[in-house]
Amino acid sequence: VKEYFILDPGGEHMRFYRLIAGGRYDEIQPDAEGVIGSDVLPGLQFRMKELERQTDMAVLALNDVYSGFVIPGYQSAVKRAAVEATARQTAEQRTEEEAQRADSEAQRADSEATARQAAEQRAEKEAADRRAAEQRTKEEAQRASAEAQRAEAEIAARQAAEQRIEKEAAARRKAEKRLREMEAELARLRRQSS
Repeated sequence: VKEYFILDPGGEHMRFYRLIAGGRYDEIQPDAEGVIGSDVLPGLQFRMKELERQTDMAVLALNDVYSGFVIPGYQSAVKRAAVEATARQTAEQRTEEEAQRADSEAQRADSEATARQAAEQRAEKEAADRRAAEQRTKEEAQRASAEAQRAEAEIAARQAAEQRIEKEAAARRKAEKRLREMEAELARLRRQSS
């Protein structure tokens, strides 16, 4: 026998052998992708994990590893069913995407309406703030005008006080001069009478 495979449902004794030179059997090892292939039956190949799982034939029919020996008619039927299922899934996905798009549009419209309302409220608040600022500016201008008038009045009062002080100082100087003149006259008269 050029090849023989031991299939063990438990997996413990599952082995695959090939006849080599000298009449001995060498164990067939899986390739880099985990595929074990037959040299005797072209197209017969499999993966250990799919043997262990006992993967459904419909799934295997769509896998390229098994395309060489799964019944072609069955493959076509499975592929057709897979294409139909894919088309159905695509249609469902498209419907779902359109529903999501519609939801997104509705959310965007809601967001825009909310943003518009927020902008209007902001504009109203800014207008109210501007009016309040103008009122404050007007009040500050009135206060500043009142302060300026008060300052002018104080300056005028200070100038009037300074003028009064100067007049009083001039009057005092005049009185002191007159007093000195009188004292001098009195002193002169005393000298003459003596």
